[in-house]
Amino acid sequence: MNNIGVFETKQGSKYIFDGATNMVVPASKELAQLIESHDKLDRELIYEVADLPTRQLMKKWDLFNTHEVELNQDMILDELRTYPYPQLILGLTENCNLRCKYCIFSGNYEEMRTHTLKRMEKETALKSVQKYIDYIEEWKEYAPDKQPVISFYGGEPLLRFDLIQEVVAYVQQTGFKTMFSMTTNGTLLTDSIIEFLVTHNVMVSVSLDGSKEMHDKNRVFANDRGSFDVVYGNIRKLLAEIERQGKELLLPTMILSCYDNETDMVAMNDFFIREKHLMKTMGGRLSKILDTELGESGGINDSMSVLLDQYLQEITDVSGDSRKSELFFKERLFGSSLKVSHNRNINPYARNYSSLLGNACIPGSRMFVAVDGTFHMCEKISYQFPIGNCEDGLDMNAISEIVEKWSDKFTEQCRECPYQAICGLCYASCAVGNNFDVKGICTTRRTDIERQLSVLYGVLEKNPDAMREITAHKDSIDRKYESFRFVMDKC
Repeated sequence: MNNIGVFETKQGSKYIFDGATNMVVPASKELAQLIESHDKLDRELIYEVADLPTRQLMKKWDLFNTHEVELNQDMILDELRTYPYPQLILGLTENCNLRCKYCIFSGNYEEMRTHTLKRMEKETALKSVQKYIDYIEEWKEYAPDKQPVISFYGGEPLLRFDLIQEVVAYVQQTGFKTMFSMTTNGTLLTDSIIEFLVTHNVMVSVSLDGSKEMHDKNRVFANDRGSFDVVYGNIRKLLAEIERQGKELLLPTMILSCYDNETDMVAMNDFFIREKHLMKTMGGRLSKILDTELGESGGINDSMSVLLDQYLQEITDVSGDSRKSELFFKERLFGSSLKVSHNRNINPYARNYSSLLGNACIPGSRMFVAVDGTFHMCEKISYQFPIGNCEDGLDMNAISEIVEKWSDKFTEQCRECPYQAICGLCYASCAVGNNFDVKGICTTRRTDIERQLSVLYGVLEKNPDAMREITAHKDSIDRKYESFRFVMDKC
């Protein structure tokens, strides 16, 4: 049935997901069977079979109805102006001192650039920063609480530490209030660099793939020597300097970890539990390595299943005896997807802009600046989709064209999918040439969403407060560093 999904928990309870509003309501087996046996929406028939609470919701919130949303440039601009965390990402260099085997710039991914010696000029960086400042000031009246972010990216951005210093000095000179962040491989964090970054409140994200054996499997120098010992030592020095300056709450250190289908997830979890004395001031993100000739990454291995079973048991423990302080890794592995499903946007009465894009971001809400000053949607997409440059700023016509291309492909494949507004498909993962193809991902993504909803509502059946506990328990990095979630949760 179009725009309505049915899923079932492990306990056998049936639920309906309404694609018009993103609301979930319990369903009798009779109603679920009715919906699953019809190809076309019949709201009157649903009303006849539904119980009284569901009928009341249908009247109050206009459930199980379809609404068309017109896509236009004014709507795009309005969304862009009010985006809560606009981010400028400066690609300071295309060079890197590591040769990580799964790196997006390793040459293993079609249409992506590879490592080069190209570097951003000071003039390009400062022009880009000023354009960004001008946009934030212009859009303040639409969203006065915006939290601007200027990020340093590469290659390895610390190869251009000189330019980082120039940018920080320029921003401070203008009086513009922003947060700084940086993604680094961690190998170049000298004492003087660390002191500068902490003094100027630059939030640092460091890549660490678990134990020495796990990390050194892929994250290597050009001579194939592993980088774990250097990175781990520098993380300790970074945390010590943050503590020395009394900035533990102001500057959480983000640990970025990658895994593939062969990773022993139990061993990875054990490593982060052992290192929890370091993790107390850390947030982080886990990312699955994309499919390349390095090997397939699809599916779920046995160690992942073991951790999932443990995690579900821990968060449904109503006695409160589970060791919450040891959930750091598992929360990032499983909790993030459950939170996305649980905290989805509810849109009573009508569909909104996000349903046209599968909740993909608005091009321009993040501006990745390549070394030549060209603006792109983000740091992970190919250079086939420019959205402006440091001389002229954002190109709304280019942005509109990209959104229209995406919307055409998305609605062609997903028009009658109930989960289109929470799908989360990404421009970067669907980019083919100068267009998009969602067919290869769509079916798998729908299965994943229904599995997540099934797990989520199975958890809530056992412990209605489970998600509240995950979000609010005293050792949760998400509670302590709520204002940094946009950095942690980026693609």
